[in-house]
Amino acid sequence: MARRLLAATRHPGTNLLFHGPPGTGKTQLARALADALERPLYQVPNEDDDDGPVTGINRLRSFRLAQNVLARQPRALILFDEVEDVFPDRLGVSLGNSELTKGWMNDTLESNPVPTIWVCNGLSGFDEAYLRRFSQVVEVGLPPQPVRERMIRAHTRSLPVSRAWCQRASRHPHLSPALLRQAVDTLSRAGYRQGGRAESTLETLLNASLSAMGERPLPKPESADQLRFHLTYLNADHDLKALVQGVKRDPRARLCLYGPPGTGKSAFGAHLARHLGRPLLVRRASDLLNAYVGGTEQQLAAMFREAETARAVLVLDEADSFLRDRREARASWELTQTNEFLTQLEAFDGLFVASTNLFDALDGAALRRFDLKIRFDYLRPEQSWRLFRETLRQAGGQLSKPEPWRTRLAAMDRLTPGDFAVQLRRNRLAAEPMTPGRLLDDLAAEMALKTDTPARAVGFMANL
Repeated sequence: MARRLLAATRHPGTNLLFHGPPGTGKTQLARALADALERPLYQVPNEDDDDGPVTGINRLRSFRLAQNVLARQPRALILFDEVEDVFPDRLGVSLGNSELTKGWMNDTLESNPVPTIWVCNGLSGFDEAYLRRFSQVVEVGLPPQPVRERMIRAHTRSLPVSRAWCQRASRHPHLSPALLRQAVDTLSRAGYRQGGRAESTLETLLNASLSAMGERPLPKPESADQLRFHLTYLNADHDLKALVQGVKRDPRARLCLYGPPGTGKSAFGAHLARHLGRPLLVRRASDLLNAYVGGTEQQLAAMFREAETARAVLVLDEADSFLRDRREARASWELTQTNEFLTQLEAFDGLFVASTNLFDALDGAALRRFDLKIRFDYLRPEQSWRLFRETLRQAGGQLSKPEPWRTRLAAMDRLTPGDFAVQLRRNRLAAEPMTPGRLLDDLAAEMALKTDTPARAVGFMANL
């Protein structure tokens, strides 16, 4: 629609507003539209003749001058970038927010002769009176994971970076095109040509920038000591094989997986994504909670939107953070977050998997929105024995005279796949090879730490 609006016969008050996080390509999109239409694009300057910064009011004057000068050029377009400082906001901290300024801005949006693309990073300070006067408001968000992977591979084509690294880096939800481009340019100028060193240096650059932005680092590579996943390791009260076949036939479902930590709830969500051949989008409460009013609701909406755009299997860990019983809410924001979550869930037309350790604390109305509520429990004796042998095999240990070990293991009734995964990771720190006796003792110690109070979810597949 944006292209059609700009290509149409000139009409007064044609204004497009592109907004989204920094570095997502809003300005590049505006230029690409102008190029596709073969129309000249003139940008309102951000600096004066002495290379100094220009204030918001002076940029508005430049914009008005450009409108007057270009009014007789029927194919001209104007780009007004970084416009947060030119719009009077609701609190009156920009340009005084006087009625004169607000009225002038409204008249400008309704009568400017030259079509204009306005670009900003957020809409939090915009008055609704301005927003409704734009011909079209376009959110330019961070690209979904499949697009991020293609973007990373395209940007790193001239560098010795493996496809596996590109796939892993693409799992970071906040890796923007601009951030990647800056890191790759820095690496290229520094002359890196060695594969492993190029990858590690690029990762260091990206992680430093992500940390400065308050984001988590890139996902870690899967380690060789990660416990291999298999459905037979899961003790669920539902036929999981039949469920996999069901979502293959119709990949639209809302699943609530609950039970003790480490029982494989999130890992099963990843298993569904692999069998469907779809991207996996994993979010945790820490990815979504925001300190500002309305920020968490925006993050929730963006999560569902990204999953729908990418046709991804959406897995939400620690879902109880948003689905607590609303009768126990102590603040209004707790209610609005839950309400926003349920609204988005109702509209979502894909496969959603919520995992929680706190099933009893969930809101009853929220639970009714899920097609299936599946409990993941502690391992049965035969499952524990299967995992015992597999853990020893992966660690290079030997098992002779199995029956005594099997008998002792059968007495441990609160083991999870996560407990075995911990032992496999711990083994890399041991000076001696893993033995059945040491594995059994470590499992017993792990189980002794458990109480009846559910702990925070950790899962047994750390790298999804």
